[in-house]
Amino acid sequence: PKNKMNLIVCQTSPCNTTISQYSTSSNSTDSPMLIDESNPKIGLNNIFIMPDSRNLTCFFSRSNNIESDEYVPVDSNSTFLFFAYGAGIKFGVF
Repeated sequence: PKNKMNLIVCQTSPCNTTISQYSTSSNSTDSPMLIDESNPKIGLNNIFIMPDSRNLTCFFSRSNNIESDEYVPVDSNSTFLFFAYGAGIKFGVF
């Protein structure tokens, strides 16, 4: 979809570790929204997340096509990966 971007967010804090996909528009000032609220990991497979000391390792594979108007193919140059690590993280808040 034109002007759409997907954000893959790998987060960890002392009590929670997760990966999820968000969608936003390149010309929007709104916060990114989950692509699928009932399945935040939609299109992500073979997930491995390992917080270790001060490092966060996040491995996954991503399907290129999912039935969703919000899902952007990997080869579109509009998919970005974000990492967040630490006690001050609010999950799902950017």
